[in-house]
Amino acid sequence: MISADTQAKWQKVMAKLKEEIKPSSYDMWFSKLKLHDATESKLTLIAESNFIINSLRTLYRSVLDGAIT
Repeated sequence: MISADTQAKWQKVMAKLKEEIKPSSYDMWFSKLKLHDATESKLTLIAESNFIINSLRTLYRSVLDGAIT
């Protein structure tokens, strides 16, 4: 189970992404992401499909990394 503190941090990451990305892109790629697990050095996310996962890795990895750090 994810702690309330970790969940709050994830919500801050999502808010940061929402500010940095066009609304249509956020809705398409990020709005349905779910936090599955978190450690000190890794977040495990759930997406609706492998296509979304691969697209995030290719198109938005640096943006996502920036929002997390």
